[in-house]
Amino acid sequence: MLCSYCQEIFTGERNLKLDGSLRYHLYWVTDLMQGVRRRCFICSALKRAVLANGKLNKLEGIEGLEATGGVDGFISKYSMRQGTGDTIGLTFRLITHHAVRIQLITERHMLIRPRNAKTKETVSIDLDKSTSSPGSLDMATKWYKQCRASHSTCGAISPQLGFVPSRLIDVGHSHNSRWRILTCDDLSMRKPHDIEYMTLSHCWGGSSFLTLTSTNLERLRQEMPVSVLPKTFQQALYVTRRLGCQLLWIDSLCIMQDSWQDWRQESCKMSGIYSNAVCNIAATGSSNPYGGLFQSRDVVVNTPCIVQTNLKDDVNHLVVITDCSLDVDQVMHAPLNQRGWVLQECLLSRRLLQFANEQIFWRCQQLDACEAQPHGVIYDPAVNIISHYGVDELSLRRYVSQVQAGTTPSGPIRDDDHADAPSFYNLWQYVIRDYSCLSLTQTTDKLVALSGVVDILQQASDDQYLAGLWRSHLPAALLWHRRLGSRLRPFYAHFDKRRSARAPSWSWASLDGSIILPWRTENQDPSGAYKPLATLIAATVWEDPAAVNQYRVKGLVKLKAFLMQATFRKTVDLLDYGKLESDALDNSIVAMEDTPLEASNISLFCAVICSRLVKNPQTHGSSPRTMYTSYEIHTRTNIPAFKLHQSVVRRRYSDFEYFRDILERESARVTIPPLPGKVFTNRFSDDVIEHRREGLQRFLYIVATHPLLQTGSKVLGSFIQGELYSSFSYSGLQGEKRGDA
Repeated sequence: MLCSYCQEIFTGERNLKLDGSLRYHLYWVTDLMQGVRRRCFICSALKRAVLANGKLNKLEGIEGLEATGGVDGFISKYSMRQGTGDTIGLTFRLITHHAVRIQLITERHMLIRPRNAKTKETVSIDLDKSTSSPGSLDMATKWYKQCRASHSTCGAISPQLGFVPSRLIDVGHSHNSRWRILTCDDLSMRKPHDIEYMTLSHCWGGSSFLTLTSTNLERLRQEMPVSVLPKTFQQALYVTRRLGCQLLWIDSLCIMQDSWQDWRQESCKMSGIYSNAVCNIAATGSSNPYGGLFQSRDVVVNTPCIVQTNLKDDVNHLVVITDCSLDVDQVMHAPLNQRGWVLQECLLSRRLLQFANEQIFWRCQQLDACEAQPHGVIYDPAVNIISHYGVDELSLRRYVSQVQAGTTPSGPIRDDDHADAPSFYNLWQYVIRDYSCLSLTQTTDKLVALSGVVDILQQASDDQYLAGLWRSHLPAALLWHRRLGSRLRPFYAHFDKRRSARAPSWSWASLDGSIILPWRTENQDPSGAYKPLATLIAATVWEDPAAVNQYRVKGLVKLKAFLMQATFRKTVDLLDYGKLESDALDNSIVAMEDTPLEASNISLFCAVICSRLVKNPQTHGSSPRTMYTSYEIHTRTNIPAFKLHQSVVRRRYSDFEYFRDILERESARVTIPPLPGKVFTNRFSDDVIEHRREGLQRFLYIVATHPLLQTGSKVLGSFIQGELYSSFSYSGLQGEKRGDA
């Protein structure tokens, strides 16, 4: 159902325009909360979007916003656009305003479809009030059995012949509810192809619960009552039996938690354990083993909404509203998916059954579904809510599955190997971007917790893996950096001589924080984002033999490169990066030795890996309507087309568009490269801004190094060095330049 404010979206004449223009939806937060109390589908989705956004912490909660009314409250706007086929995209923007300060909190994306025979079955399902209901478990069983019986893509991934985990749990039978641990000796009595098992992914949390140790192994090999297990494990045993399987693997009960040798041996088998399981059961919505798989829910706000329209040319027509962000709220932001080990557990599993806070989700190679959309979750193809780098989780899971099925080519994987698919490097970017910001109970597990994915990827490549980086991507991949807006925390070893580093200082794995790899390397795009200035001579890594009960890697990278002198200035907080200053090159990146920083000013020499043209994105404006991003263009050259040897000028995207139009008109013999595409949603997110900066840099590098444009273009030097302000006066950036002749 919808409240009166949301029903107005589907009433009247103005809503027939699918031009993407913003229109007001709600003016007061009290209206939103009133809609939530009335169980309005859209208002409830918007509240979930606000609660899921970290910026709300600065606003003292939505209840606090409600109390302030409209003086210091929020505004909701919406826009419509034509989607694919007969779908319509519906986007909401939530904005807060405090006095003169206006801030975009988040966006919510929905799809509108006509209610016809195709969509009717999607919304005809009657959800129960709990995911433990017979109807919910029947649906989970149906997904599982249909996948095994009819999904050819999923069936192509055959289990590794002869692979059996060292230990498995016999889940018992429903009539006695008892379980026991089976060892290799117990399993050797069965034929390997008869051993089918499932796995469980769960959060450990800070609670105490029964685990396997060297002292209780023999006792746990005897039948035990299910009551000794935490709630999540009890329900996992029940679901395993319900799906018709007898064996289950749980890390805390199948690996000895008091034996480093056993943990080291079993952690090396993770790729085999998860990729050979028939299904992975994920306790997605629980933060510890006592939270359970099954959850209660509000049925109305979790079911796609049927709305009767009252438009000028379309009266009494039924449409279906689907929340495209549902799995983002309930899965991507869920407690389990903030745990570092889970990334590879999900990627390596052939089938995923995820028990979230309000729904059960199913994922395999041919179907992404949930209880409210049992025949397939509908995504808005115009809105990539998973990744702004052109790589989403589905692409990555499919790639891993292709490797598991043996359908990917051998040899080094380059961009041009798969013209119609994301490159191996782009996929690895996605892995590192998401994995680096996840938490680990043991921080020394940083590389081990990703080793299963590495094992699979190495099957499709003869590339060398180097502590989180790949040899073919060096040296440009050394220019990894923190994600904009995030904070990097060096591993303890940087400030404690008693601890040794878990990874070489040149690896992102030596730090805790959200990491971004360079968007491109010179190996993949010789005329692209970076101009290479260094050559890789040698690279190697080895396991630290002195490490006791921990996995640590040491390494060496040898480069041939220019050196420049710079100064590293520490901030008061040693956990913050200082600022690297140099007359020769700005914004250079340096890998410090793993020793405490004791001097206030440290002079050092930096190896110049690559040069950048476009830097330092900056967002201007106070409201979404007037906001834009500008970028600095840095130039150091002796080319005659440029009047200044060194200059810095700030430009915005519209300046680049106008500049490109002029180039096309005056340089008919030259093919002008394209600009990065426009983005209509999340335009000011850190990922989108960085992606655009990389694209503008590629464009500018190609243009600036083209011999015909260097000698024949009348505007190249003027645009790059800021002399053409009469033509670009609308940019509002006049005078923002500096340079030396």
